[in-house]
This record gives sequence, structure tokens and C-alpha cells, in this order.
Amino acid sequence: MAGDERPPSAADPNSRHSGKEDAPTVRRRSVRLGRWRVFLLPDGHEHLCGYSLRQRQSRVSSPLVAFNASAATVWTASGRKYLLIGPASFDDDAMYAFEYFIQINLIERNRIQDVSDLYELAIADARSHEK
Repeated sequence: MAGDERPPSAADPNSRHSGKEDAPTVRRRSVRLGRWRVFLLPDGHEHLCGYSLRQRQSRVSSPLVAFNASAATVWTASGRKYLLIGPASFDDDAMYAFEYFIQINLIERNRIQDVSDLYELAIADARSHEK
């Protein structure tokens, strides 16, 4: 995933997800994520791993569905919006949570790619064009 995509309607926190007329609107707070990484799994999905600054806890996201480089924001399949704060870096607790995630999902560690640098470059490039 790359570029300045808008989130698809299924990932829009203000959209109706079930297709029913009376379905409630899903509202989720955005998560300010520091010490973040993006990993590409063998199934082709990318997941965000990092430290939530507001909740003060580690997070591993559902698959990423959209990315806005100029806003340093990603949206996930669950509809959550993540604001990427600062440069990509490692957080020990978040990496522990990610290791647990790959273990319970039976994912081979050597088949996972860290693509954080691609996101960092896209964010830096988008911001350099704003000036």
C-alpha cells in the first residue's frame, strides 16, 4: 500500500458497515501511535505495530487498508485510524505483542518483511512537497 489514498468506505469510521438501513454508525477514536513499525506478512497484508500514546499500551493492528502519507495516517480493516507520530522505531513491548500475534497466527518469522522505511520515505516525500 502506498500513496495518498482515501480510506475505503468500509474503513470509514462514520460509514455503515452492515449494509442494513438501521445499522449504527461506528465511531472509533483515532490512535496516536509512537515507536511504530509496519510489517508485510506472507499473505500480503500489512500490519502496524507500535505504542499507543493515549492508552499507554502496545498495539498490533488489523490489516492496513489505506494510507495518507501527507497526514501520516493509516486506516485498518477494522475501521480504526492510526496517526503515526515521529519516525519509525522499535518499542520492546510492541514487538513482544507482535511476536505473540505471529505465534498465535502461525506465521513464519522469516517470511515477514519490515516495510516501515517505505512508509517513512512516503511521509517525508509528501511533507517535502507541502513546503
